[in-house]
Amino acid sequence: MEYYRDTSPPSDPNSGTLTITTPNSSPPDLATDNMSSSMYHSIFQATEQRLNQARMVLEHQQLCDLCVSRLKEFTGEMETLRRENADLRLANSALLKLFSSFDYLNKEIASAGFSPKSVMDPKQFENVNYSLPKNSSVPTTHYVKPNQTNTYTDLIRRRLEKREEEEKAEEMEMYNQGMWKTEICNKWEQTGTCPYGVNCQFAHGITELRPVMRHPKYKTQLCRMVLYGHKCPYGHRCHFRHSLNHQDRLLLPR
Repeated sequence: MEYYRDTSPPSDPNSGTLTITTPNSSPPDLATDNMSSSMYHSIFQATEQRLNQARMVLEHQQLCDLCVSRLKEFTGEMETLRRENADLRLANSALLKLFSSFDYLNKEIASAGFSPKSVMDPKQFENVNYSLPKNSSVPTTHYVKPNQTNTYTDLIRRRLEKREEEEKAEEMEMYNQGMWKTEICNKWEQTGTCPYGVNCQFAHGITELRPVMRHPKYKTQLCRMVLYGHKCPYGHRCHFRHSLNHQDRLLLPR
């Protein structure tokens, strides 16, 4: 601490006093302000810490709630899967019982020597037309054939003559049988009604369809028009077949 002598003339000439001054000393107001600012700073820090703690607690609470909700969802899904597994076990047991019964039935059939496939023709469903037939044809083996003469014996000649007479009579019957009720009426097939009614020359159903005697090779050979990719002008009245099988497809022009 430094001491300074006051050189100013004293008010009392008989008294000579030393005035001690401390230039580093602070006024009282400045010290009070420093204490207040330090107190406010400490209070602000404490408040900020409490807010941070409250924020962290809230975040942890939200995280816990989310975990609980997800746990409930997973529990529900596990219960659903458990029920589905139980249903699948029941279905599997039922299928096993059914297969065992089929196996037992097959063993009985095999022991009896009966096979369901043995009575089924694999070709019976090939080229099957399920549409309503246009006519009812009855093939006959007795058709007009060239005259056959045999000069060996008179007996054979008489038999041939008798056969020729029968064939001629059958030929006349085939040509004179007409077309009455030999085909299905197109209007009746399309609409179910016919304006001609009972006077229609075509059949209104299979029950009215009259059988027609045809050549033994009727509808057995493929129509040439169909084979070469053209439309047959005779349609269903054509005496040749319009349906193609596997062998006919090999003959088609490429």
